[in-house]
Amino acid sequence: RRVDYLVLAAMTTIAIVIGIQLGSEIKNLDTDTSEPFQVVELDAFSIAVLPLENISDNAEQQYFVDGMHDAIISELSRIGALRVISRTSANRYRNTEMPLPQIARELDVDAVVEGSVLRAGDTVRINVQLIDARADQHLWGGQFDRDLDNILNLYADVTRRITDQIEVQLSTVEQAHLDDTGTVNAEAYDRYLQGIALCDRWSRDSMLRGIAQLRALTSDFPDDARAHSALALCLQYAGFFDYVEILEIRDEARTVAQRAVRLAPELSLSQVASAATHWYLDFEAEQATTALKRALEINPGDARALILLAWRLSEIGRFEEAQSAAKRAIEIDPFSNAAFQALGQTRFLARDFEGSLEPFLQAIDMDPSDPGFYPYPAWAYTQLGRHDEAIALLEKAVELSGGAPYHLGEYGMGLAFAGREAEAMRVLDQLTAQS
Repeated sequence: RRVDYLVLAAMTTIAIVIGIQLGSEIKNLDTDTSEPFQVVELDAFSIAVLPLENISDNAEQQYFVDGMHDAIISELSRIGALRVISRTSANRYRNTEMPLPQIARELDVDAVVEGSVLRAGDTVRINVQLIDARADQHLWGGQFDRDLDNILNLYADVTRRITDQIEVQLSTVEQAHLDDTGTVNAEAYDRYLQGIALCDRWSRDSMLRGIAQLRALTSDFPDDARAHSALALCLQYAGFFDYVEILEIRDEARTVAQRAVRLAPELSLSQVASAATHWYLDFEAEQATTALKRALEINPGDARALILLAWRLSEIGRFEEAQSAAKRAIEIDPFSNAAFQALGQTRFLARDFEGSLEPFLQAIDMDPSDPGFYPYPAWAYTQLGRHDEAIALLEKAVELSGGAPYHLGEYGMGLAFAGREAEAMRVLDQLTAQS
């Protein structure tokens, strides 16, 4: 039953918090002997790709334009000498009238890329402008036309022209990648973008529709690594949000993630999908760390891989490495509540409860409507003996979630830690009745 998994998750949380209260240290939690993760400090040129404008007559093509936006960011992020703002933070400026110098200050970037996309059948045209955002000065503009099956070449050409303009020196590996992009099947790529657009909406209905679409895609195109990677990640997220039963999707997620890596080991997305499967579904620690580090070797600017690595390393007590990964994720994705939550988690598990509060509360400030971020600072307040502040946050999570059992259980735990046993027992009775 669904509530059984919720109760199990709540019990796990209780065990962690009690362990910290009793003074136990997070160490030797697995046998991971992988090399330490190191952030290479670079005096990098920084750039943000603002959301692309859909100038076709069909508003339903927005998923395609958004997919191109994400792909260009990903392509630029592979360049080690660039710091590229992630899509999550760039999307904050969709349809904005904010002056470019102000955007540059907020994102702390040297330049921005603006552009528009026109799609007609299987033909794509993109207009791109590179702008010195601090001075609001146009540096370069270009127009690119490609058939959809050559869209990877389009992304590479845009990247090459931008790096030429800002005089970034490409490594031999980076140059080889841009010179040999390969092709895609036009139908498969279009369906892939539709599937990830659905999964990225996070709602139950959209995510389940995305899973169905990606399942059909992997069946029709069994050699499409992107589709397999996206399906593996979407299945895991659906399990995390309790949209599907974990035990029902674990084997499928594992299988498609493994196939994605076999098909395209040099695709960072496939390595991220593999890492998530290894750690969160199979509890294979060292394999997860290895896959995440490989993803970051391929794409040093992959914010999702950095956040996952920060969570992963903090959970095994490698706090200094975890904080390095989380801080780099924030540099790349400064408006990501997940990145700030990851930094807070590394400090919390290192027993720096006071230090964890600032990033935890920043995560809430970025999206006060999301109940998932309220319990984290609540547990920090609990460790500091500030129970009233903890309970207020847990009550808010219950309110925002509509009384979801998971958040109700956490609220009950907060009451118990505060010594309000009668109220905690009433919450337990509510959960029992719901089971």
